Amino acid sequence: MEIIKKRQKALLEKLPPNSVAIIPSATPKIRNNDVEYKFRQSSRMLYITGINDPFTIAVISKKKLKDGEERKITIFRKKIKFEEAVWVGYPTSDEEIKSVCDEIDEIQNFESKISKIIQNTDYIFYPIGEEQNLQDKIFEAYAELKRKSRAGVLPPKRVSDIDEIIGEMRAKKDEYEIEIIKKAVKITKQILQKINILPGMMEYEVEAQIIKAYRNYGGTEAFPTIVASGKNSIILHYNQNSSPVNIPCIIDTGIEINFYASDITRTFIPEEWKETGQKLKAAQEIKLHVENIQKKVIENAKSGASFEELNNIAQKEISQSLIDIGILKFTLDEVLEKKLFKPFFPHRIGHHLGLDVHDVCPYYSDQNTPKKLEPGNVITIEPGIYIPDFQTLYVKEGQIQERSDEGCSIIEIPEIFRGIGVRIEDDILITSSGNEIL
Repeated sequence: MEIIKKRQKALLEKLPPNSVAIIPSATPKIRNNDVEYKFRQSSRMLYITGINDPFTIAVISKKKLKDGEERKITIFRKKIKFEEAVWVGYPTSDEEIKSVCDEIDEIQNFESKISKIIQNTDYIFYPIGEEQNLQDKIFEAYAELKRKSRAGVLPPKRVSDIDEIIGEMRAKKDEYEIEIIKKAVKITKQILQKINILPGMMEYEVEAQIIKAYRNYGGTEAFPTIVASGKNSIILHYNQNSSPVNIPCIIDTGIEINFYASDITRTFIPEEWKETGQKLKAAQEIKLHVENIQKKVIENAKSGASFEELNNIAQKEISQSLIDIGILKFTLDEVLEKKLFKPFFPHRIGHHLGLDVHDVCPYYSDQNTPKKLEPGNVITIEPGIYIPDFQTLYVKEGQIQERSDEGCSIIEIPEIFRGIGVRIEDDILITSSGNEIL
């Protein structure tokens, strides 16, 4: 409760004068017919109120009054009738909710009150483009106020995304958040160290070991676990997990504990695998390069650095590795200038981590300059090398082309490397003295 109150106070301080922020809960989603997906609350709602109920809206008001300023938090929530509670249970009690707000109202009153909430404000903040129903209500209220403007009832002067402010707050984790993330990372690490990968297994059997272990710890998946082996290892977001396990085997996974996530990737190349020989050695060679690249990037992940700088380091190191391995037969300057590394490393080097696996935090400032990392940031560092399963690549401006044309670079890939993907990811806490590998 103390942490929630502290965050609310910080949010009110960061909101510009005469503004209102509207934060909706997540909306339950239908999986099929009348069956819903398991509900997961909006991270914004959790961060600012701690409330885990659907059909809830938080209104944070910092409006100008004739005799001063109103600083008030109102929670609009759905009242559950007895006959509904039999099916879904009772929501958080009013007594608990009152501990994190100044006023409680019923959700059905929000629509009739929204015009009054936003009228004569200079700013209104909400998560733009996420909850269409809320956005429609805000636009309708805006249009209504615009029609009344001749009577001195004015619409907001500016509409902005709430993540401009909350994202900045969430980037710097407090001790409570760091403690939970460390716990999540520790659990994920222990599970990956004990994972059992045997010849003849299916990818989903490996996945099942992970999910079972998460549930035994009282957690759940922070995102769908990736078990991508053999040629599936070059598909970044592969999560069908439906093929026989082969070399190499990428596992990208993380547990969610108390709504906070871990995100770890390991590439397994079991020595006892039936398919040994040159393919195994090729995968091991690439893995060694990726490990060294990650160490180099982590050395530079410190306060004052930016993701842009870390990404540039990764691109340079990966380009040099591709040259050393013998896949790219160009100079380092040519590879970087023509972005010939991109087919082999198409993603960025990492991301913020927290309530969301890809935490809603800013990477660039208002002036479009890269944001500097600060103590308290928790980030991932995940270099990878993915060798396309093609004999010949035609690459132009970093993109694979269907055929060779003017300006294309031609890359011949040795057969032994084709279809091998390696990715390694760790979670890093930026500290005042450097970083801590969680």
